[in-house]
This record gives sequence, structure tokens and C-alpha cells, in this order.
Amino acid sequence: FDNTITWNGQPVGSEDELQAHLREIASAQPKPEFHIQPNRLADYKTVVHVMADAQRLGVTQMGIVGQEQFVDQ
Repeated sequence: FDNTITWNGQPVGSEDELQAHLREIASAQPKPEFHIQPNRLADYKTVVHVMADAQRLGVTQMGIVGQEQFVDQ
């Protein structure tokens, strides 16, 4: 909710670190699917930033998970 970006539960310390993770996915064979799980309180621009970086760096399979947090019960 504070717009901290994490990778497999670990905080990403910099933009360079995020891009290194994304490049690794983009170059892997076979291509893995990248899942992004935004916190419901995260800023839209933070989520879009990560998705745009992924696309720009060549990640071709991306999915958004954890959407059940947005369903009112």
C-alpha cells in the first residue's frame, strides 16, 4: 500500500534491480508468465510503471493476480 515494489516477497531496492529481474524473465526459455499482484491501495501509476517496464524489456506473458481483494463481500 506504500507503493513499495517487491519481487517474490523481497523489497526491490532500485529501478535497476527491477529491470534486472524483468530482463531475466524476458530472456528465459521457455518464456515464463510474469504475475503482478498489486495491493488494492497501491497507486495506479506504480502498477502501470512495472507493467510498462516489463513490456518494454520484452516480457511477453503477463498476468494480474489477486484481484479477489477488489470484490466487495
